[in-house]
Amino acid sequence: MFRKIFFILAGLLFLASPVMATDYYIDMNCANNGDGTWDAGGGGCDDEPDGSGAWNNLRTALNDVTTFTAGDKIWVRRTSVYDEGVVGADGDIRLQDDGTASAPLYLIGWPRASEAITSATWTNGSTTVDIILPATMDITEEGTRFVTGPDGFDYVITAVTDGNTIIIDRPYAGATVTLLNGAATIKADVDWAIRPAEAQATWDGDDLSLSIMDFNDEAYQLHSYRASHWVIRNFHLKDSNDTTGIWYINNCHSTVIENCYFTQAASAQYGIYLASPGTSISNIIIDNSGGGGTGLATLNHILDISNSAIYACSSGILIYSPIYANNLNIGVEIANTSADLEIVYAAPFLGRDVYLGGTNGYITDNTYMERPSVIIANWDKVLGSYRQYFTESDYIEKVAVTGVTPNKKLSDNVIEYTPTTTNKWQSKEIESKFKVWESRKTYDAGTHNIKVWIYNNSGAALNDTAPKASEHILMRCRAEAGSYDATNPDSSLLSKITIAFTDDDPDTITDSDDGFVAAGFQINDKIRVEGSTSNDGEYTIAGVAVGVLTLIAADTLTAEIAGDTVSIIELPTKYVSGPWIYSDEIDILDAADADDWDYLQCDNVVVDVSGSKIYCEILVSYYDADADPVYIDPESSNP
Repeated sequence: MFRKIFFILAGLLFLASPVMATDYYIDMNCANNGDGTWDAGGGGCDDEPDGSGAWNNLRTALNDVTTFTAGDKIWVRRTSVYDEGVVGADGDIRLQDDGTASAPLYLIGWPRASEAITSATWTNGSTTVDIILPATMDITEEGTRFVTGPDGFDYVITAVTDGNTIIIDRPYAGATVTLLNGAATIKADVDWAIRPAEAQATWDGDDLSLSIMDFNDEAYQLHSYRASHWVIRNFHLKDSNDTTGIWYINNCHSTVIENCYFTQAASAQYGIYLASPGTSISNIIIDNSGGGGTGLATLNHILDISNSAIYACSSGILIYSPIYANNLNIGVEIANTSADLEIVYAAPFLGRDVYLGGTNGYITDNTYMERPSVIIANWDKVLGSYRQYFTESDYIEKVAVTGVTPNKKLSDNVIEYTPTTTNKWQSKEIESKFKVWESRKTYDAGTHNIKVWIYNNSGAALNDTAPKASEHILMRCRAEAGSYDATNPDSSLLSKITIAFTDDDPDTITDSDDGFVAAGFQINDKIRVEGSTSNDGEYTIAGVAVGVLTLIAADTLTAEIAGDTVSIIELPTKYVSGPWIYSDEIDILDAADADDWDYLQCDNVVVDVSGSKIYCEILVSYYDADADPVYIDPESSNP
């Protein structure tokens, strides 16, 4: 019995023990192959040889040497070069073993310290930073890293033109500065602060170029297969002729890729081919200048990608599955030879701060659907403005109105809607049109007409056909009236013996302790009374004072003095919208001059409860061969 208890306790202690992570080292400059530990006597290498020291072969270390434990970190010296042509391994580099969500496995190129730019020219509105000192910029050293500009904002270095010129991910937002006023800081890699102390003296001073995995244009690659919860940072991966590209991630859960640079000098294969769930990518560059293959392909699983650039490819991204993108350039630094996005399945691409170069097309749609699901907020990162992108070239933008005196318009800034130049995805169904404007305003009870002004610069009348589904542009509105769900009340706001009831028309509930305001009651609250002699029930508040709740006229009370323990319970509000009211069949005529604004109007929108909101939206589905814009005033009126 004692032995059984001992084994159970030992098992529980094992389960409760913290994960003991280990730092391992790979230095392909070492003459001898060690066991992955640090040998202080040999500068990290096995100098005896006695078996201790860094591994000297990336492939054998990852594939053959050991089984890694969750949380382990494998550090690779920056001067290490894995060259398949030299190694002659005739095989893939494989990531195997699993980390956990809380303790992933790490493969990290030795991190780099921050760098000072002592002098440079930063030009407002430009993505080029030039005349940099020291003139030592290099894509393999500074590319993918954040640089804090003179304006204090962090920009991503997406390309390096020469030793004193870099390209940043978006237009510089600060004031133009030169020379010493253009001083900036290239930020340290994320692992710099936690790099192991024992290797710092030997490895910190190395050249800043990324650790290299070179597949020498042979049919080998970095291959992740059923290896979950890995974080890979700070590598230059290059030149694979494998049909699934430089890095194939297959059936792995949670792979994180950061600060990596992918290049193809001759091969037309992929940069990254994803067939795994939970992949997250940030601060990478894919440059397929030599071979021109597709930069990135996603298959069957969601991808999150941010702070990255993909260029000089055929298609930038081949989309089989959903992508969520934040701050991404595609075909900007160097044009792609085909469309920036090629959509194969009807998977959404949802982005913010995404810049599509579009030199050879924004989107290729191979889904045979009526319209691809591409929505980009702040498309093209236009400095001082805002664009939202919808399809091949459909977008809206906030623009200032200058040089005109509009006859009816209410705002100085308007929405410019630029239609696509092809009718391929024009939809006649209301549900498939794009929403380019919405508004919620509070109204009193009653019937309201809602008007929005439109300036049609397309050269032809809009909405000149019936029925509504064929309209190019329409508005619809509906009231959001308040109703209440008495089956799921909130907690009591008051429960006391100082509550009385009056039959005064309007009837009131009084509190001699003056607690109504402090309890949080508000006009239009729906309440329930419990514990009274004659007034239990549900009521609506029309007015609130410290000691008086005035009810709406339709609510009646029976006079009752204080004395009972009365609870007043607020019922939660559940908003129920009224029916859609559509704009009338009004032709939006082509503008005769700069002051000629037309309008859309929804009539007879009924609000039942004062203080409720009317929600309106404008939907469009229109194409114009010359992409002539239509302007929408965002300020609605109630004529």
